[in-house]
Amino acid sequence: MKGTYLILYKQTMIKKKIFLLPCAGASSYMYYIWKEKLRNYFDEIHCIELAGRGTRAKDPFYQNLNDAASDVAEYITDRISDEEYGIFGHSMGALILFEAYYKIAENLCKQPKHLFFSGLNAPNEPTQDKEVYKYDNEKFIQFISLLGGLPEQFKSKWVQAKFLPILRADFKIICDYNYIIKPDKINTNISVLCGNSDISINYATIGKWKDFTNKDCTIKIFNGNHFYLNNQFTDLIKYIESKMKI
Repeated sequence: MKGTYLILYKQTMIKKKIFLLPCAGASSYMYYIWKEKLRNYFDEIHCIELAGRGTRAKDPFYQNLNDAASDVAEYITDRISDEEYGIFGHSMGALILFEAYYKIAENLCKQPKHLFFSGLNAPNEPTQDKEVYKYDNEKFIQFISLLGGLPEQFKSKWVQAKFLPILRADFKIICDYNYIIKPDKINTNISVLCGNSDISINYATIGKWKDFTNKDCTIKIFNGNHFYLNNQFTDLIKYIESKMKI
């Protein structure tokens, strides 16, 4: 019995971490309201700041998605050892996560317990329009608005001047991304999450994500558009916690 109690004690002492990757145009502040709820389960919550925004506003934008993935992988590998951890990425953040996973694996680091890919088609699905980031301001803003991701404040010319360059830089690395077949599948459980009215998602092929892992793949659809997580974050956090407990 003492041995059983010791094992259970050690299990409860294992630290749990979660790393959160923002979408295009967003900073780590995107997950600010998540923190309080995530603290109920995770010992550490890392809202990753990408280059060129937020606290890293002075850093140059990434030249390509590989640069972003390398930056994120380095951040994560510097902060993991033997603890359990999960990684959540939304939209562009999910694409960066996909590539960063392989860089983490190359470093022979401990595998994440679960990967959460949100608001993204399978990586080998072509981008709908490779020229999005070249649109003029009016057309570009209209495109972003259709996804449901622009707050009322974005009507301000000052806000547009500040954030449009970030959005364009992010969409450029998304549009320039070319999927290269990986030698190995993801060696951990994954979840693919999206809203049921997300115009960027091809629901007929979202199941292709199952081909990218040799473990379990769960497709979970919430009510909402591309930014379903803003309104569903309580249920989403419960879902993340449930998968980390398996």
